[in-house]
Amino acid sequence: MEHIAIFFDTNKLESRFTDHKCGSLCVSDIKATKDFYDIKKFIEDNRLCSSIEICIPEIVILEYKRHLLDIYTTHTKSFKDTIIEYQKVFGSILKVDFEFVKRDIDEFKEHIDDLFSNFITINNCKVIEYDRSSTLFERVVDKAINKVAPFTSARKDKKEYHDAGFKDAIIAETILKYRTDNGCPCILISEDNDWGRCLDLNKDHIFICKNLEHLRDVLSKQWGIPKSNDVRLKFEDLYIRETIIRETGNQYDESISDFNITGITLKDKNIYVVRINCNINETIYKITCEYDYSLNEVLNVVYKIENE
Repeated sequence: MEHIAIFFDTNKLESRFTDHKCGSLCVSDIKATKDFYDIKKFIEDNRLCSSIEICIPEIVILEYKRHLLDIYTTHTKSFKDTIIEYQKVFGSILKVDFEFVKRDIDEFKEHIDDLFSNFITINNCKVIEYDRSSTLFERVVDKAINKVAPFTSARKDKKEYHDAGFKDAIIAETILKYRTDNGCPCILISEDNDWGRCLDLNKDHIFICKNLEHLRDVLSKQWGIPKSNDVRLKFEDLYIRETIIRETGNQYDESISDFNITGITLKDKNIYVVRINCNINETIYKITCEYDYSLNEVLNVVYKIENE
């Protein structure tokens, strides 16, 4: 299998309190989205770490840091203003003691730098820097001036701006350069639907996915990474095995010397046919069952005894 780079957009890295894209962020720690952790776990569980690397564009990290700084500044001021208002109302009958561990913006900047350093290390991510050469900025500026995608028009105070796509342009250029330098296909995990504006997805062999399920489909269709790997891992679960063996009239205990999955085939969407050889008290059982991946449920267990 060829090497694949998976990039994360800001909206798939930042985990906000609400579903709204402008929901607040936790400033005491780096909390990535569920999609990020689902994809990371999928890569690890399927032993794909040597083939698939998790990449985060530097511009995404910078944007995330900027958001944290803005929230820290806004919320500390709001908090202090609220305390002042309550003190005005309650006067001498109110005593409020509080302390921000990070006392000023410089301490907080150091704090988030440490947080991101730990996050990158713990999650085995690779930060991909944007190109510092003048060539990159010449391309981006040229697109902005000529209103080439992803630059769009936005209005504020009756003035029209065409630089709304700057961050997307840098992300696109970062991915394209990485693809060229490393000769590997790239996948961008993003909630946005319009990346085709600034990336020639077919020509550049770049894929856009919103979540793990979409990613699984792309990996399966493009590189033949079967979802059956997921099913095989599910059948390591003791409950699943107990359920299957119970259907043969036995118990899943020390009497079982072998439980070997010999084949997995897709029957229908999320329904897999799983074939198992099992040795129970020196008797060989050939078991076939259906497995609903979406429900994590075993269905229609049938078996025959090989050496009866």
